[in-house]
Amino acid sequence: MKRLFGMISLMSVAAVLFFTIAALSPDAPLQFQEYVRYASGNPATSGEVKVYLGSVFKGRADIGPTGSYSISGLNANFPTGTYHLFADDGVGMVGDRTCYHPQGQNPTYCDIVITTAYGPTP
Repeated sequence: MKRLFGMISLMSVAAVLFFTIAALSPDAPLQFQEYVRYASGNPATSGEVKVYLGSVFKGRADIGPTGSYSISGLNANFPTGTYHLFADDGVGMVGDRTCYHPQGQNPTYCDIVITTAYGPTP
């Protein structure tokens, strides 16, 4: 039983490494990039951006120290359509934007403005 668990764990790690390397490979062009800013114009310096096509998760990226983000992926995984990008600064604010992305025309530039606070209700 321990060997079976060990093999499954090893295969899981290998799969994660494979998909991470595939996503970062030079064959994976930028699909979306630009900046995440607050309504004041200041850049968000932390958090993440997630991208969805309909309700299907397509990718994520960390927000860099200048507010920039970039999401890479194979063109086949990003067909033509209207994508929903969701930004969360990780400290209490979110924002989103809808962007049209034609397959193979890389990258699509899509700024996101963070305007909505979240957290516990008083």
